[in-house]
Formats: sequence, C-alpha cells, structure tokens
Amino acid sequence: MNISDSNKDGKDSKSDKSTSWVKWFNSRVISNFLVVVDNEYIEDSFNLYGLKNEIPNFNHLLSIITGDAPDDEHAKNSLEKDAICLYSLIHARFITTPKGLSLMKDKYIKGDFGHCSRVSCAQHNVLPIGLFDQVKIAKVHVYCPLCQEIYKIHDDKIYLDGAFFGTSFPHIFLQTYPYYSTLKTPSYCTSKIFGFSVYHNYTRTEYKIAKGEFGKISKDNFLKKNPKYLKKLKKEELQIKDA
Repeated sequence: MNISDSNKDGKDSKSDKSTSWVKWFNSRVISNFLVVVDNEYIEDSFNLYGLKNEIPNFNHLLSIITGDAPDDEHAKNSLEKDAICLYSLIHARFITTPKGLSLMKDKYIKGDFGHCSRVSCAQHNVLPIGLFDQVKIAKVHVYCPLCQEIYKIHDDKIYLDGAFFGTSFPHIFLQTYPYYSTLKTPSYCTSKIFGFSVYHNYTRTEYKIAKGEFGKISKDNFLKKNPKYLKKLKKEELQIKDA
C-alpha cells in the first residue's frame, strides 16, 4: 500500500469515526418515520427537563447520544439499547418543535408514514402515534386525520417504539397545520341486506358524525338526512342521566 492509499484510509477512518451517534442510529432504522434530532437541541438541558428522573444512567447515555457512532462490538451492548430509549423520548419532544414539525410535515406530504388501511378513506395519508408516552410498552401505530382512528402497522419491517412519537404528536401537528385536518366527512358503509338499509343499525363512523366529532356542519347534514338518529342520541343522553 502506498502513502497516498494510507492517507486516504486514514481520512476515511477519521470520517467514519466522526459520524455522530444520531446519524448512525437513523441510518440503521429501516422505516422513514424518524427525523434527525439536532445536536444543539439535545445539548440544551432545558429541552431534556424531567428525563433525568425517568431514565437511569441519564448522563452517561446522553454522552453516548451526543458522541460518535459506536463500532460493531459496542453497537449491541445494553448501554446502546438504553441510549436508544433515551433518544426516543428526545425525538418525541423534538418533533413538536417548529423545526421538528416542519420536517415531519415534509414526510407526511410524501406519504412516508403510509396510508390509512380503512378502504373508505381512499389511501389518506396518516401520522405516527404512540399509544403511551413511556418506552418499551407498545410499538408505533398510525393515526388517520380523516376518520380520526388509530391503526396498527402491519409491515413487520417497521418496528419502532411508540415513545418515539408519543400520544400527542398527531394532534399538535394538526393544530399547527390545520389545513391537513380535513374538513371532509369520511364516507361510511351503510348496513344493507339485499339492498335494503338495516333499520337503526348505524356504523361507528355514523355515530361519530352524529355526535359532532367531524364538525357541526357534518353533524347537522347527517341528522337532517337521518332524523331517526336524533331520537337515538336523545335516548342515549337520557340513559346516561338516569345512570
């Protein structure tokens, strides 16, 4: 090996070593759900308030996250796994910042998070959501802004802890970008037998529309077309009061 090759190898190894832990971790994640959290954000103690009480060995794990990428031997040790847990909670906070929301918006527009599995939603883009804010409880799910339901992800390749996003992200996203919170009323399947509608057998989506979860206009239009449903709602309200 000549000197130029040696210098080149030296530069490459130095370049590899200077790769940050955050970029290294994101490069290993198969899905496109995550964004790269800025080091400046991670190093600001204000952004990490409260995490020290939740995560053991907080300071050591934080030094791992803000450091260089680990080698293959250290990548599988328990400390690296604990560092991922801490990073997931930091990521959940970062994506609710203006910059984080903007990055997630780009992913949402491109459909990186996938589409609603409900047929009537016609492939509407979805947002990632966690069922819990704590780590190691449940994997990430997706939330559809159209039907306002949460769905499991059936792709086995996507296995991220729900704590990377938390329970609030989709709702903060839609509050920040209200034009992605569709004003359309989701279509629903009317129960029919041999072409005849089944009397008083309403779907969950119809129930949500009637309760006003998709807005007053949708509710008023639905009840105008289905006056019998109004009686059903009043009957339910009376039952709740009696209980």
